Amino acid sequence: MPTTGSPWFGLGAGVLLLSAAIGAALVAAALAGDGEGQGDASLFVGGLLRTANRDRLAICVQSVGVDPSMEAKAKTAIEAALVDVAEHPNWSGGVLDIGAPVVDIGCPSGPPKPLIPDYPAPIGQVGGFVVKQASYYHTFVFVLPRAELDRLVGDSTQREANQERFCEDDSCETVTGGLYLAADEIDDPQFLVDRLGQAAGVAPWLDEAGPTNGFLLSENRDRLAICVQAAEVDRSLESVARDNIEAALEGVAEHPYWDAAGFADLPRPFVNVGCPSGPRPIDEAQSVSPIEDVKAENVSQPSLYRIFVFILPPSDLEWLMGSGILRQTAYEYVCSGDSCGEVTTALYIDSDEVADVEALVPILTEAVGLGSFE
Repeated sequence: MPTTGSPWFGLGAGVLLLSAAIGAALVAAALAGDGEGQGDASLFVGGLLRTANRDRLAICVQSVGVDPSMEAKAKTAIEAALVDVAEHPNWSGGVLDIGAPVVDIGCPSGPPKPLIPDYPAPIGQVGGFVVKQASYYHTFVFVLPRAELDRLVGDSTQREANQERFCEDDSCETVTGGLYLAADEIDDPQFLVDRLGQAAGVAPWLDEAGPTNGFLLSENRDRLAICVQAAEVDRSLESVARDNIEAALEGVAEHPYWDAAGFADLPRPFVNVGCPSGPRPIDEAQSVSPIEDVKAENVSQPSLYRIFVFILPPSDLEWLMGSGILRQTAYEYVCSGDSCGEVTTALYIDSDEVADVEALVPILTEAVGLGSFE
């Protein structure tokens, strides 16, 4: 099975004033993005900075359909907010204190196009550029007109998207993130601090109670969000899985505990192609069911996704499950004091199961924590 590093929590901050002279056509063209970053794919090392060609937290700022002259204002606001972010107790623990953060004007590439532009929240369908070289910048901040940002995020609170990914043997790693903001947000210092803290991977500022949000398991989630990623199978299966998981969720919503769990009161669930990171490695299988030996990762900031769905070859899933029936395991956990709890789940399905919506319903029902229908 493929190995992976830590998940990326991509956010940054910056906003610019609107320019009425720049129309929707220019915004649409800019959203297409193009080009590749700088760096070396062989330098992927995981961790908060993701690649070894980064010697500090570096952020770039770029206007998209707004006045470019205001990028300097965004740069100043981000630099000021980073002073407060550096006070987070996890800043030094995440080895982010190795050099002063850098904020530059201009990014190596523009925003990638959403895979499904007409999706209710298109930002959730931004898969990112598959690159051979990673940019020096950990986070790309894109500043859009408010109307365009509202269209991209829909009724969700998501502002983050993949910007660059390394892919090898059908396994991908997000190495660079994008953050999308509107002009009016540049004057909200606390908003910038919170977003930049998440971008750096050090937020949230957890209290002793730890993260809780019912069945979503973390306060940074406003709905059930699922990502799908192929692991050593044809990557075209990702879009098939996305569509069929969305269909299967309608069946999951028929569970008698769906309403009681609070899902009915949340915005519509969404399913995205591409996960921030791939399947966790198994150092050495000790159990008759190797999935029991998959190690979750202790994180300071849970992913926006409640469930990571990994598509495996049937033989790999059979090996992983062994003689058991378990096909899910903890993917991320958060600790507060001496207390730790799972916040993100990994779910494994095989390449044959992605086409069977009926079979996916009970699998997903178990993964969200509702139990069987019986």
